Amino acid sequence: QFAAMENVMTVVYDSGMTRKLSKPKLAAVICSVNWLVGLIFITFGGIYWFNLFDYYSCVIVLFVVALLECVGLMWVKKDAFEGFKTEVFEATGVSIGKTLTIMWKFVD
Repeated sequence: QFAAMENVMTVVYDSGMTRKLSKPKLAAVICSVNWLVGLIFITFGGIYWFNLFDYYSCVIVLFVVALLECVGLMWVKKDAFEGFKTEVFEATGVSIGKTLTIMWKFVD
């Protein structure tokens, strides 16, 4: 729990959204928000909320992260894919062909 709290605090504090809050006050705000969100898990429908959070935080988020990595690799930084192809060849000895490149770029 402490590591997750510290990760959220670091991201929020470093983003500059809370320039006027000190770290202890930011910790109090984040803990309060987490406490309020956690209250739904102790209601009669808590297990249903838990299953909903569990599904969307594990499955959907991983899919979105993988999709954004593919989009970033193929569209945002165009020369990154050439480096990726070189690293794949060095690691596996298999060259990524034109077909797979087209599939990654246009089908994904």
